[in-house]
Amino acid sequence: MSESTSYLNAYRQQDRPTYYEPTSNSLVTISYDFETYLILLDASTKQSLISRLRNTLQASNGTADRDNLELAAVTYESAAQSAIMSDLALDIGDYASFSKTELQNQNLPEISSLVTSIGSSMTSTVFQNAQARSELNMTSIIQNGIEQKTSAATQKQQLESWINVIITYLTPS
Repeated sequence: MSESTSYLNAYRQQDRPTYYEPTSNSLVTISYDFETYLILLDASTKQSLISRLRNTLQASNGTADRDNLELAAVTYESAAQSAIMSDLALDIGDYASFSKTELQNQNLPEISSLVTSIGSSMTSTVFQNAQARSELNMTSIIQNGIEQKTSAATQKQQLESWINVIITYLTPS
């Protein structure tokens, strides 16, 4: 047995540590290769990793509040766009009914001009409706993204598990 193998075996854990995997919501045992990597990694790099993880953990403490505020804002925006679309749909429906009235059946230039004048304002209304629909779709996508984002508790669990894994191998080097 070589000297390096003896060194590695001296620091190997009987039960390798685990880290939290949020996708599967389970603890995953680190691989033999990753264990070897951590054993051979110099102490200052391990300390640096731990510091980075702790800083990230500290910075993520406000994530839940931020996510809740963001979700509330997007939900409010979604409701506002729905209300705008409802109002505009009434205007568009009223114009559609109006344009099919007896006025359209008259063969007078003034009637045609009158209907065209009223219809030209509908271009803006139809554009506003399309814009509101687009914004509603966008807020819906953002809302789904926020709801599916890793929760603050899950993120905390994941970061803490990595800290514990690295601390396990801090002494060698």
